[in-house]
Amino acid sequence: MIKEWNSMNRQWFVRSLYIRILLILVVLGLIPLMVLSVVGYRTISNLMVEMIAESNLQTLNQVQNKLKQVDSVIDDILLKTAVNSNIQQIIKSKPDEGWNAYLESRLFVDYIQLLVIGNPEIYNITILNFDGKRIDSQGRFLSNTSIDVPPIYNQIMDDLVGGSSNKIISPIYQTSRIDMISFGKLILDLQTGEPIGVVIIDLNLGMINKGLNDVNLLQSGIIILLDQNDHVIYHPEQKTGTSHKETWIKTLESMPYTLGKTENENQMLYLQTKIDELGWTLYGIVPYEEVIKKLVDFRFKFNIFLLIMIVAIGIVAISIRKVFVMPVLTLQRLMRKVESGDFTVRASSKRNDEIGQLGISFNQMVRQIKELIEQVYEVRINESRALYYQKQAELEALQSHITPHFLYNTLHSISWLANRKGIREIQSVVDSLSSILQYSLQTTPKMVKLRDEFEYLKLYLDIIDFRYGGTIEFSYELPETVQHVLLPRLSLQPILENAIKHAFNETNEKKSISIITVQDNKDVIVKVEDSGSGIQEEELTHINRMLSTPERDNELHSDHKDRAGIGLINVHYRLQMWFGKEYGITITSTEGRGTTVQIRIPIEYKATDTLK
Repeated sequence: MIKEWNSMNRQWFVRSLYIRILLILVVLGLIPLMVLSVVGYRTISNLMVEMIAESNLQTLNQVQNKLKQVDSVIDDILLKTAVNSNIQQIIKSKPDEGWNAYLESRLFVDYIQLLVIGNPEIYNITILNFDGKRIDSQGRFLSNTSIDVPPIYNQIMDDLVGGSSNKIISPIYQTSRIDMISFGKLILDLQTGEPIGVVIIDLNLGMINKGLNDVNLLQSGIIILLDQNDHVIYHPEQKTGTSHKETWIKTLESMPYTLGKTENENQMLYLQTKIDELGWTLYGIVPYEEVIKKLVDFRFKFNIFLLIMIVAIGIVAISIRKVFVMPVLTLQRLMRKVESGDFTVRASSKRNDEIGQLGISFNQMVRQIKELIEQVYEVRINESRALYYQKQAELEALQSHITPHFLYNTLHSISWLANRKGIREIQSVVDSLSSILQYSLQTTPKMVKLRDEFEYLKLYLDIIDFRYGGTIEFSYELPETVQHVLLPRLSLQPILENAIKHAFNETNEKKSISIITVQDNKDVIVKVEDSGSGIQEEELTHINRMLSTPERDNELHSDHKDRAGIGLINVHYRLQMWFGKEYGITITSTEGRGTTVQIRIPIEYKATDTLK
């Protein structure tokens, strides 16, 4: 009892119109809303991330532009210093610690002070020649042997002299407890172009970092400035010059920004912009919590909207059941009574809408079915009588014709008489005709071997040879490997008969027909080739179209059936019925050179679904 009840519930669930309507409402209403809420929330989240990322990238770009301006000022000072004629003379002169050295120092200091006005980040500018002479913007003019020279200067000089670049940026170093980066440039003799010294500008990173301290990314975001060796130039939490190897840098690669997680699994928005002129990289880090705070109000409103839509879908579902489903269920119960044979039931048609029209149509249908059943009963009786008389007439007609067995015995009698009279040619033809008739009258098996079909062709061509006086030359080619292949009985003779009938005219001097069998992968192709006059291109097109047209539509091509031959078309349809649409007959022809008919059959016979 419980199993029957569960089975009824399952059937009701599958067949119930109301359940299907509810599923449609859920699929077309609720699910899209839920998907929309998820997709909408994610889309807006991504848009917010993009907006915040673009806003902070603009801030980073402003910092980038300021650093580029500093680099541009440094390049300008390096160039003006290197090409100044007075400084060229100072570099070319030998080291001197007397009065001349003092005058050269004052001249250099006065010139440099004019260049560095408004650039407090430039800590010092020094010129050096290769003889040990050194003058800086602080007024020091002693030789390298008299005062300590920062080791980085010697490294810059070696890199400039031994390298291909005329500008060098040093790593971060510290002097007098000040973090520095130095920029070096070769001084070339304006007359000979040979290097005569270097000019070095020391950049005070403290002044750079002071400006970066004032840059804010949202409320708690930070910026980081790294040099070409990934050493910290500016970091609010790390010391200048330390190596910075955090894993999130790899996630950025060449992207301007991305979302990632820290080692503590805190999600962050990472940004970057590169300062190509300096080889530095500027990074920004913004906590993702500050981004999603702006979405809280939107998410609340969207959830309220989703709840209202769910309630609305529920109200619509109840209304649909009352207005549409219940009347349909009533009609369903009436239909079941009609199925059981009760044609007296009628539906109520008080409503003026489509449901009411459905009830009226149901009542009309029941009345018409009752009338049709009565009419069909009378027609069946009349048809049965007519069929009986038709079969009786066919039986009488068959009995009035000569039976094939009588014809076969008659041919044997003629052959015996021709043998007795010594007429060998008539005996041979009659024997062939008798064997042909015997082969044709066999009803089983339906499928025969290629070897048997070729034997039948030889008997048929003996008669043709006798009829045409040997004017047509026939040749055969049947390899042993395909002699066992099966095909429907009497498939080749209609094609050969069609070739004999249509291929030749009086102008053909040489008349020949070849029957060649070849294997093509898993198929066998039987070619019937003639040396006749060929088929005109337009007629050949119509014949091939007739072969590709369903049998029931071939009345459209009745004008070309004489040329193609009804037997050939029937063979084509029989082959496709036995083996499938990929098999059958194809025709190619060249006007004036002959025609080739190809019959394609499979090596391994498998009945098609139609025959099964």
